[in-house]
Amino acid sequence: KQDFDNNNNNTPVEKKRSAMKTAPSFPAAAATKPPTSPKDKNFIKYFIQEISNKGYRMLWYKEPTSQHPTTVVLFLQHGHKSPINASHSGPALVWVDETEQDQFYGVNLFDIRTLDRASHTNLSARSYAMPSRSIVLRLAKGNDFIFEAPTEQEAFRFVHGMKWVIARLAFNLVIGNMDVVCELVDVEDGDSSNSKGKNEATIARAMDDVTLQMVDKSILKIVQ
Repeated sequence: KQDFDNNNNNTPVEKKRSAMKTAPSFPAAAATKPPTSPKDKNFIKYFIQEISNKGYRMLWYKEPTSQHPTTVVLFLQHGHKSPINASHSGPALVWVDETEQDQFYGVNLFDIRTLDRASHTNLSARSYAMPSRSIVLRLAKGNDFIFEAPTEQEAFRFVHGMKWVIARLAFNLVIGNMDVVCELVDVEDGDSSNSKGKNEATIARAMDDVTLQMVDKSILKIVQ
């Protein structure tokens, strides 16, 4: 796993897959019909499972006027303990180029200022991206990244799901809900199951690390 939290330039961090502890896999979708409405009470849990394991396939417009966008898979990388300084990082939104799968790009979730459906005002007049199914990701320092989903419904689902992931994580860090935080932060040896049976002191340290990271990055968004 890669660390995307110590990113002072606030731009997507490019990583080699060979440096990862475990390479992500994108298994076939589950046979059961997934909840399609964000109003469904099971939507957010299914979305987290889906984006963590299967990922979302989209077009990435590295250049706003590019006629040949790159096909990428976006997925959620859980927070984890750094082997360098033993502190825990927050979750990251990561994407991999399907044609060059040894290259990863990613941003810490708390570096994201806005994540919204695109409009004609967001896109260049010469952009080839379709506004109705495009997504604009903006980081705290103003860097914009444009992705295009296969359908309008999938664009809506991705934006709504990611907003819920970030809001849900932030809320549960504030109230100290260990079970929910452990769904997105691997506290011990990559185990992201619920917190039962784990050392509460270890979990508390992990929550402190991620909470401080959230606060620091939130302050950065305010002062910039």
